[in-house]
Amino acid sequence: MRSVSRMTHRRQLGQDGEAAAAAHLERLGWSIVTRNWRPDDPHLRGEVDIIAIDGRSVVFCEVKTRSGGGAGDPLEAVTPIKERRLRLLARAWLAEAEHDLSYRTVRFDVIGVRWPPSAVAPAIDHVRDAVR
Repeated sequence: MRSVSRMTHRRQLGQDGEAAAAAHLERLGWSIVTRNWRPDDPHLRGEVDIIAIDGRSVVFCEVKTRSGGGAGDPLEAVTPIKERRLRLLARAWLAEAEHDLSYRTVRFDVIGVRWPPSAVAPAIDHVRDAVR
């Protein structure tokens, strides 16, 4: 039973972190296009946490949330495998006919959210152009 509540807590923490990251981007004046996008292609697994517009750039954001220091720096959780998957997902999203964004540049950002249990608001680290 304990593992179920821990899993629920982690899922909620992740959702809260993504909401905090989206609010951060909106405060910067960005437009959120979609959150938690998954491709229709059954052979392509994964999810893009946030797709946003920053000026003339389409930005694919990976959000990692941690509640304490024991799990490490949230930014370090974005591995080369995750970076590759993010690029593949971005290519799939851009290929969809409904997205006429050919005049825009593409960028990959990583947002680390630290939200200790005692904190009212999280600390946000936003690394632009983090994935090449």
